[in-house]
Order: sequence, then C-alpha cells, then structure tokens
Amino acid sequence: MFDYYMEAREPDWIDTFKLSLYLSPTIDEHDVVDDVTCYEAFVHFLCLPWRFACCVVPPKHYGDGWPAFIASFILIGIVSYFVFETAVTLGCVLNLRDSFLSLTLIALGSSLPDCAVSYHAAKRLSTADAALSNIYGANAANIFIGLGLPWTIACFYYWAKTGEATYTLGHFEAADITFAVVLFLLISIIVFMTLFVRRYSGNKGELGGTDVSKYLTGFCFMMMWVVFVVLNTANSYELLGERDVFIPLVNST
Repeated sequence: MFDYYMEAREPDWIDTFKLSLYLSPTIDEHDVVDDVTCYEAFVHFLCLPWRFACCVVPPKHYGDGWPAFIASFILIGIVSYFVFETAVTLGCVLNLRDSFLSLTLIALGSSLPDCAVSYHAAKRLSTADAALSNIYGANAANIFIGLGLPWTIACFYYWAKTGEATYTLGHFEAADITFAVVLFLLISIIVFMTLFVRRYSGNKGELGGTDVSKYLTGFCFMMMWVVFVVLNTANSYELLGERDVFIPLVNST
C-alpha cells in the first residue's frame, strides 16, 4: 500500500484520470501518511467533476513542466470565462449592477484559488512568507496584467482597425471605482498595520501567536471584507447619496 502511494506521486497522464476518482490517504513533504477525514471525503465527492476535468492538464514531469503550465493557463482562462458569464447572466436575471457582481461573485470566484493556495502554504510551511507572498503576487498580477494586457490588446486592435492612435473606452462608472479604490486603500493600510504589529508584538510572526489572537485577527480581516462589500454596494445603489456616475474615459497609446 505504501509503495502504491509513493508511485502515485508522479503518475502517468492516463493514471491521473483514475487517481482523480480515488479517495486515499496522502503523503506530506515529510513522507508522513495522513488519513482521510470525513470533511475531506465530503469535499472530494463534491469536487469530483472538477477533479476529473482538471486531469486534462499533463503531469508536471512531462516536458519539464511546460505542457502543464500552458494547459493550466488555458484551463484557468476557460474557467474564468464561465465564471464571468455565469455572474453576468445571474445579474441580468436578478437585475443586479455590474459593480456589485464584480465585488462579490466574480471577485470570490477568482480569489478562492489564491485563498486555497495560501491556506495550504500557511499550514504546511514554518513561515508565512509563501502564504502572504502569494496574496501580494496574485493581486499585483490582477492589477498590472489583468488590466494592462487586455487594454494593450484593445489599443492595438483599435489602431489596426481604424488607423487612429486614440482608444476610447467609453463610459465608465467613475464614482463606483473611485469610492472602491479609496476604501480599499484605507482598509489595506489597516491590514498592513495589523501584520506589522503582529510581527513585532510577540505573536511569533504574522500567522503565529495564541489561538485567540489568530482567530481574532482572521475574524477582523473577514469583517473588513464584509464592510468593504457592504459600503461599495450601498454606494453602487446610491444609498449613500447621489453622485455623478458616468464620465468618458480616453486613453492615448
């Protein structure tokens, strides 16, 4: 049985489809076998269709990992597209605003994988570097690549189609995004101050300390997200007062 688990670490591509259906103990980085819990069994059967679908990604030992990287990149794009279309359709059915959908469903759908990676990194590693760096890196990629790359492609497409060097994005909900950015910066300052205090206040680092301090910090961070969503939703639906919503946004390449 132990040899089977050791061989399952680097299975062939066909075997990954079979292994995705199995539920068995796992081996951590210290070669310690962890038994299956009831919660893990429930999550396994709940995510079984996704586990099977993700097996289209080649194993990491094929081609030095490049086929797996490219296939994963494409799969993430496909899943993101379906998440976006599902959110837009739900918004049309329930008559919800785009800003509200972006702050809730779309943001959660794109951020939950990052949360899962940070959770496992914080649980298995002795330091918080990997867990926090993943969050910082993911947000930096979303801002600089997620905004910059599509905008650049749109500028080149518009230039090739019209021959003009000016790309007009159209009408933009400037009041919503301005309020959201300012509120996000204020809450981010509180978060960084909290992490700084935890590092130098005897809590044994950002993720260390007593159970009370860890759960209290996690609860406060969750409440900050709730406040962020509630205030932005209230601003989007003009519950905080009327404001100028639309202004034209023009970018020159």
